This record gives sequence, structure tokens and C-alpha cells, in this order.
Amino acid sequence: MRARRLLLALVVLAASAALVPARAGGGAGDGSVLAFGGVAFRGSSEGRPLASPLVGTAVTPDGGGYWLVASDGGIFSYGNAGFFGSTGGTRLVQPIVDMAPTPDGGGYWLVAADGGVFAYGNARYFGSAAGVRLTRPIVGMAPTPDGGGYWLVASDGGIFSYGNAGFFGSTGGTQLRSPVVGMAPTGSGGGYWLAAADGGVFSYGDAPFHGSGVGQVPAGKVVLGFAAARTASGYVLAMGPVAVVKGAFGPAVSDLQRRLNDLGYWTPVDGRFSEVTRQAVYALEKSAGLPRRGSVGPAERQALENGVRPTPRTGFGHV
Repeated sequence: MRARRLLLALVVLAASAALVPARAGGGAGDGSVLAFGGVAFRGSSEGRPLASPLVGTAVTPDGGGYWLVASDGGIFSYGNAGFFGSTGGTRLVQPIVDMAPTPDGGGYWLVAADGGVFAYGNARYFGSAAGVRLTRPIVGMAPTPDGGGYWLVASDGGIFSYGNAGFFGSTGGTQLRSPVVGMAPTGSGGGYWLAAADGGVFSYGDAPFHGSGVGQVPAGKVVLGFAAARTASGYVLAMGPVAVVKGAFGPAVSDLQRRLNDLGYWTPVDGRFSEVTRQAVYALEKSAGLPRRGSVGPAERQALENGVRPTPRTGFGHV
């Protein structure tokens, strides 16, 4: 869940069976897909020009297909994943950040950063956080096992329950080391896990704690996605580089914006890689003597780690 780099690596923390790669595409930022275990590779958007970055994925109940969703709500269906509609081409107040399928795969929900929920196919609408004054943006959603409700989770771990989704606790109001990036329910629907960008895992209700990725996430990467097995006691974390292109959205972008601000490159910290943020990246590249690309690759990340600051210049007087 969340950010342009999709499933670049999987860390298995507790699973009933080994996850074996079925196929790996090229750079995952272009929509390539890694399929594991019983989910076969069915296709990808690799090589297609995307209007907006990919932010999430969902698998059909039998593993015979999957969907990819972009931040504009565009849907890409593969295998036996049906297309039931999208917000692609719709003017959104905030970008889409995640999707969730119905139990039988006959529909899906999309959720935007402001908590707006869009239902397609046989997915029923139970309410949304749109119009609610949020402390932090919504970053993910998860359906109940019977599809009679869903949860929304914000980057501070705040939980919003709708339909028959129960509230079992949250990290809302807790000082977190890293923002929450996703959630997953237990097979019974009597609990859920939350996952943070640093690999931290929080268990609520009947969700057992199996361990976390804190201290195991490599430098330069963050946790972008989180999923749990419905029939086995385990979960996985998906890791990848910070989302670094215009149009990307999520907690990883907020971390990038904070670092730019700390170094003196002004940009709002709103989790959205806007034109303003790109101008800040241009300024970083100029200060570091790098080519002007307006995106953050290895060279830009190294400049951020090295603490490269802008150098004030003037034609007269003192700065």
C-alpha cells in the first residue's frame, strides 16, 4: 500500500509457507509486478506511460488475478480481476492512496487521502471520512471478511470504522517514530495489525504479534505495503525506496519534505510531491552540482544524507 515503487522486496516475518517469486518485472516504479507463492504473474503496466504513479494493489480471492491502482484512481486489471469502474479522469479533492477488494472479488473500494471512499461492483458504501477534519491523511483501508464494512487508517495510526468493522484500538495520539503506512485485518475480523514505515507492527483485537521489521529495513528504504494471510498466522511487509517523482503521495514523501525543510529548501510537508516540492528538489540538485531532474534518485538521496544546504548569493551587501 502506498507509494510509487510497488513490491520491490518482501520481508516474510511469519508465514505458513515460503513465498517463491513467480516473475519479476523491470523497475517496479513503472508498474512491474512481483508475484509470489500461489499468485501467478498475469501482466503489468510496465512500459505503459502512466498519468499518475501507482499507489496500491489487491489480489482476487482465488489468486487468479490482481488489480493495480494509481493515485488518480485509474485501475489496471489482470488475470481474472474484473474492471468495475475507476476515478480515472475524475477531478479528485485528494489523490487515491489505496484499494481493497470485496470477499468474492466482484468489486472493490478506493480510498483517497481525505478519507473519501468510492465503491464499485458489488462493493457497498458504508461511509467515509470525507468532510472530517483529519489530523493526518488517510493512507490505507481494509475490508471486513464478509465485506459488510471496512476500516480506514491514517498515517498517525488513527482508525475509522464503518459498517460491521469493529474498533479495537489505534496509535492515534501516540508518538510514533515513523508514520503508519498500512493495515491488515485478521481472518475473523476481530482484530487488525498496523504497520509503520520503519517496519514497526502494532496488534489489536485478536491479531497476534509475530515480530516487526524495526532494525531490519535497509538504509534508503521504507516499508510501503503490508498484507496478512487470512488462513494462516502471518504477515508480510513490502519495502522500497522513497517515492521520488512528481505526483507521488504518502508518508514517504512527507519524510522527504521534512528533510528538505531541515536543510533549508522550503516545501510544504503535506505528503504530496507537488510542483513546489519539485522546485525544492531542483534547488537541492543545484546546490549539490547535480543535473536538474526534479526527482530524487541515488545522487539526490546522497546529497540529502550529506546535508547539502543552499548557498545564499547576492550581488551586493551582506547575506
